[in-house]
Amino acid sequence: MSGFEAKNFWERLNNLALVRFLLLVASGWASVQLLAYFEAVIVIFTFAAILAFLLSYPVQWLRRFLPHGVAVGVVFLLSIVIISGVIITLSLTVLSQGQQLIDSITGFVNSLIPLLERPEGFLQNRNLQIDLSFIQEQLRNQAVSTLVTSLAILQGFMTNFVTFILIAVVAFFMLLDGDKLWNFIIKIVPK
Repeated sequence: MSGFEAKNFWERLNNLALVRFLLLVASGWASVQLLAYFEAVIVIFTFAAILAFLLSYPVQWLRRFLPHGVAVGVVFLLSIVIISGVIITLSLTVLSQGQQLIDSITGFVNSLIPLLERPEGFLQNRNLQIDLSFIQEQLRNQAVSTLVTSLAILQGFMTNFVTFILIAVVAFFMLLDGDKLWNFIIKIVPK
């Protein structure tokens, strides 16, 4: 920057400009905090709107043959049955594999304990008193922490399942009264 540009910059920098900048930063921060506070609601309504939009095409096609409410009910129930079937199939597979994983971890830990006792017995025969039980304790603690992690994953799954139910309910009502809702939103926005 030349001397003239630097001088011009410092002349333009006054209390009013600083206050405006601080207000801009504060309003940006407040907006981010507000969005973070309502994040779950925003996500639910966004995904519900996307789901309602995707299901509106089959509803429009069925409206040629059935009344609007019946078409929405048929499409919504059919989509819930399909999605539930896929989720149940995948869940049973994951639970089966998880149970097999837990059984194999338990068997693996139990098979390592005799392997740790052999070197300890060998060293005791040589009059070296070394206690390797802390390794056994670490293996057991690791197995317990794996189970705790599995329970945390199950808790996250249940939370997501409840969120999915909320998304499905909101999408159903958006499909049922989507035109009224859209017209209401358009009326709120000024021309």
